[in-house]
Amino acid sequence: MTMTINGSNVPVTWDKERCLEEILSSLAGWSESQGHRILSVLANGRAAQTLDPGTPPQEIQSLDVETCPASASQEEETRVLLDYLNLLSESAEKGADSSLAELKTEFPWIAPALHRKLLTREPDWEHRDVLAQQAKDWIERIRYPALGLKDLVERLQDWGRLIQRGQDQVAMKVLEDLSDELTLLSHSGLGSAELWQELNGFLQEAANALENRDFVLVADLLEYEIVPRLVSMGT
Repeated sequence: MTMTINGSNVPVTWDKERCLEEILSSLAGWSESQGHRILSVLANGRAAQTLDPGTPPQEIQSLDVETCPASASQEEETRVLLDYLNLLSESAEKGADSSLAELKTEFPWIAPALHRKLLTREPDWEHRDVLAQQAKDWIERIRYPALGLKDLVERLQDWGRLIQRGQDQVAMKVLEDLSDELTLLSHSGLGSAELWQELNGFLQEAANALENRDFVLVADLLEYEIVPRLVSMGT
């Protein structure tokens, strides 16, 4: 196996690691010990997250790792994403086939960060107009991470009434959307550590209440504890 870290060849042997999942875990531990954070890992030229985590080391011919200092990781990740997406939008609008082909080749490096920020699907490479709009939407969402909060807050405030009307499936979908939105916001830099700690505490309490089918408590926690903190995060 050949391995590069930030473009430099690094000699490597895997003694204890029996699969890709264990290799990635070791890389994450090493990176953290160096005060860095892993931005992306390509295994055999593909985003490692898309491969079978049980893939043995013998089947991995190449491993390419990109890292940056942990203190600058979010800012660097956002900068790289916006540069890429702006170029993607511009190239799609102009129909610049050569640029689009190059951007598609580079996409495996971008995919992990894009997924962390947006939980999104792969770009629609076959339709330029759709691709250009996708890129613009993603740029707006990265620049304004609280964009999706307003609609979600209104739906959360109505959660108790959904349960009362017997619309349990709709209510559960609202909670799924809340989970996705919080995953996105956790990578946005919004909110203080104290706010996130409080929010996570109430979310856990709501999860326990939901498991016990105490829907009244869930609705109260959403309306009086969780929603106000989301609102403060978005202002």
